Amino acid sequence: MPHKNNYEAQLELIKGENVNVGTKSELKDFSVLLGGIVGVVLVFLISFNTVSTFFIDKMSTESQLRIESLFKSKEKIEIPEKYKQQIFLLENIKQRIIENDVSIQGKSQLNINVLKSKEINAMIKPDGSILFTTKLLDENLSEEELAFVLAHEIGHYSNKDHLKSISKQIAYAIICAVAGLDSKVNSIAQGVSEIEFLSHSREQEKEADLYANKMLIRIYGTNEGAKSFIKKLQNKENLPEFIHYFSTHPSWNERLELVETSNK
Repeated sequence: MPHKNNYEAQLELIKGENVNVGTKSELKDFSVLLGGIVGVVLVFLISFNTVSTFFIDKMSTESQLRIESLFKSKEKIEIPEKYKQQIFLLENIKQRIIENDVSIQGKSQLNINVLKSKEINAMIKPDGSILFTTKLLDENLSEEELAFVLAHEIGHYSNKDHLKSISKQIAYAIICAVAGLDSKVNSIAQGVSEIEFLSHSREQEKEADLYANKMLIRIYGTNEGAKSFIKKLQNKENLPEFIHYFSTHPSWNERLELVETSNK
């Protein structure tokens, strides 16, 4: 067995006798710290989300409208002439959806506006208004396809997802405020926040798809608009299936299977 050189022998002697020389791995210490931070953040987020969701679901119409009014923009959005006919059609579809859902009657007017964007998207805002991007409207969707997109966003409104998203932002803001002195901790908190809510957001998207699918069948007697819209976007996106595990939306295959089987 080869003899250890003097440096190695002296180092072992120092470690054995000097309490100031650590023997634990710094990586292990960091892993324990990171695990603790992740655990605390997860517990807080889950608890906060559970409590806030309970109260939002039980919220009265008056309270809901008051909260929505806090987020109303005073700026008037002018609908470009190019999209006025589509917005007029969407407004008519909206009225038919409202007539078929008593839970949203007497609440927000669900104003429909246009957002200039290169993304194919639509969204429900905290004030209860709905935005259709110019890129989405440029796809020249059929009436039933537009109805599916609109009903999906109204489904989020019916489930009060627009208010629940606010509570998530409040939870994250609290975490950032508590950990505000350490940017690294902030980054960790943000990452955990996004991961923890992915699954929940996917469930919200599934519920909104089911709502929209049901509305299409009630209004048009068929859900072909839902299936054709999903297939159209699926062909445009063409992403690997595993990517959707890191998305707030279910995969296109999941969404298509959901609408195909939900009316059987």
